[in-house]
Amino acid sequence: MVEIFKGFILFLFVDGTPLEYTPKDGLSECLKTKREIARNIGASQSRYSCGKGEIKMQEINGKFHPVELINHQR
Repeated sequence: MVEIFKGFILFLFVDGTPLEYTPKDGLSECLKTKREIARNIGASQSRYSCGKGEIKMQEINGKFHPVELINHQR
């Protein structure tokens, strides 16, 4: 089963390209997760960012996982 998620997404950018993207329930949850990551990993070459977008989600073993970034706004 495939579903389209529309909402806030936590992006991991490497060299300006979104490498990973994780759907979040809202902006506050996204920013909270981003702060926790920054505290745990410190300075690095990667950049985390919160933004609105659309992700194609696929159900695998009863859980939805992001499989394709359809649209994103920084």
